[in-house]
Amino acid sequence: MHSTDSSISQDRLKFSIRSSGGSPEALGSREFLRSNTLGAYSSSTLCGCGTRRYHGLLVGATHPPVGRVVALSTVMEQVRADGRVMDLATNEFDGAMSPEGYRWLDSVTDGVAVEWTYRLGEALELRKRLLLSPEQNAVVLRYDIDGEFDTLTLRPFTNLRDFHALRHKSGSHFDVRTISNGMSIAADWMMDLSKSFCGARIM
Repeated sequence: MHSTDSSISQDRLKFSIRSSGGSPEALGSREFLRSNTLGAYSSSTLCGCGTRRYHGLLVGATHPPVGRVVALSTVMEQVRADGRVMDLATNEFDGAMSPEGYRWLDSVTDGVAVEWTYRLGEALELRKRLLLSPEQNAVVLRYDIDGEFDTLTLRPFTNLRDFHALRHKSGSHFDVRTISNGMSIAADWMMDLSKSFCGARIM
C-alpha cells in the first residue's frame, strides 16, 4: 500500500491530500460533506467512490429540510487523448474496483469547493470542482483541462431514490426529456411531489 501525505491548514477549513499513487483504501477512508439551508447535501469519498447508500453528489430535500432524494449519484468521466482512453471515475463492485480512476488522481482539496486534480500525462491535467448551491437543490460540477485532448465524455448517474432505500433493476420508470441546454429526468414515483423538486435537470 502506498503512503499518502496530507496537510491541514491552521483554520482547519481546508484539507488537502496528496494522493499521487495513493491506494483506494486510503482515499476511501476519507469523505467530504457539504450541506445547504434546504437540508440538501453532497457527500462521497475523496476518490469519488460511493460506499454508502447515503452518498451522492446531490441529495436533494423534497420537503425541506427532510424528504431527501439521491438525485445525482456520480458522474462517469472519460477522457480520450493521443489514442488513449482514461476513465476517471472509481466504482467498487463486490470487492473489485472498476473503473479505477483513482490511479490518475494527483490531489484532492477539500475547501469551499471540493477540487480533484488528475494527472493524465506529462502535459495533460484535468481539474474537477464541485460546489453545492447554498439555497437550492442544485450542484455545480466544473471541468477544466490543461493540455491537448480529443474528447471529454460525461455520463451522469441519476438514481432518484429515497436516500434510505436502494435502487433495484426493475420497478421504476424514468421520464427523460430534452430541454434547453440539457435534459430533464423524473422517476414515476416522484410525480406527486412538490413542484419544487420534480426530478433532476442536467445542464
